[in-house]
Amino acid sequence: MASLREHLRDPLYANGYALVANAGASALLGFLFWIVAARRFAPESLGVGAAVVSAATLAALVGKAGFDAAIIRYGPGLGRRELERLLARAAAATLLLTGLVALVVLALAVEGVETLDALRAPVAALGFVLLAVGTGAAWVFDAYFVSEQAGVLVFARNLAFNGLKLAAPFVVAASLGDEAVPVAWGLGLAASLAFAFAVTLPRLARHPAQGLPAAPAREMLGYAARNYALNLSEFLPGLVFPILVLGAMGPAENARFYLAWTVATVAFLASKAITQSSFAALVRPGPAGPALRKAFLLSLIVLGPMMVGLFALGGTLLGVFGDHYAQGAELLRILAISIAPVAISNVYLSYLKARRPALELTLLPAITMAALLALTPFALVRLGILGVGFVWLGVQSLAGLYSAVRLVAILRRSSVDEPRTALRGHPHEG
Repeated sequence: MASLREHLRDPLYANGYALVANAGASALLGFLFWIVAARRFAPESLGVGAAVVSAATLAALVGKAGFDAAIIRYGPGLGRRELERLLARAAAATLLLTGLVALVVLALAVEGVETLDALRAPVAALGFVLLAVGTGAAWVFDAYFVSEQAGVLVFARNLAFNGLKLAAPFVVAASLGDEAVPVAWGLGLAASLAFAFAVTLPRLARHPAQGLPAAPAREMLGYAARNYALNLSEFLPGLVFPILVLGAMGPAENARFYLAWTVATVAFLASKAITQSSFAALVRPGPAGPALRKAFLLSLIVLGPMMVGLFALGGTLLGVFGDHYAQGAELLRILAISIAPVAISNVYLSYLKARRPALELTLLPAITMAALLALTPFALVRLGILGVGFVWLGVQSLAGLYSAVRLVAILRRSSVDEPRTALRGHPHEG
């Protein structure tokens, strides 16, 4: 019992379990949301709405430009004034870039996908930009909470988001058609941002006035830029896939693909949560080996059952949405197998993020992302939505194998016990 209490009191485990709980609760409530949406809205409306949400999230992903990673890397230990300045700069840059990228994505989506013509209307276009900017703001709040090892606040913000989003389809009229899903999504996002703002202000007011000096802005910008490819590779394929499927296969097939992908994303997000926690621990003074081993143990405890469960029960889970969506069971099984290599890659990338600038941190995710985006259109034409799954599994397996070889070498080297800070000249380096 004592060892269990010590386990739960460990900051990495405590923060990790909170973030995993956030991923699990978000997945469950998201799962319920799509059940309600699938039964309340037509497959065609759901397919188009899912693509709109994916496009807005894509704009936020590109627009955040690695600033969330910079908050987690440089936030711990800063004094109040330095921390407030870091958050203000990261938020301003994220919101401005996200707004600009949203306009570009909007123009490309409207011109490239015929079924997204509804976004040409000024009100719909404005709503799309606000959805993207709001998503970027939410990620800035989450990065601050993670940097403070307050994963419970990430959990609470996402609970507000998913809770209201789940209730929204009951009040959003089905007559809205293609706009129904984005409107429901936006209502949940607005509630979560209100919560995050309300808890952040008093938390910052209580923050110690004195602390480590801030790293130079140029250094932080460089670090954010080096993490940019990683940020894109984590989510970009999953956001582009629905748009590709919509254009190639139509709204109904995209709805089937999107729900299978959404169910599998439960495990991908859980893996991301685990490595976020390990990253927050890796940037602090101390040896890297224990943090990496804890990340592997936590991954095995959490992701192993998910992988088996999704493979065995995928058809049953998708059947809850309706017969139309149950036909995506084979795709879900393929995605379930990919959970293992994705988890291994995520652990290795969290190590690279916390270390000195490494070319791998840019090249590995960039090559992975490029391979996925290059091969998917061809596989989609030949094999339909199953082709997307096969490409995803193949590329992720290669990345996972490479990451596993590198991690084994790292854990064997005596240098794994060196202080685990990344950038020369930063006060965290010991």
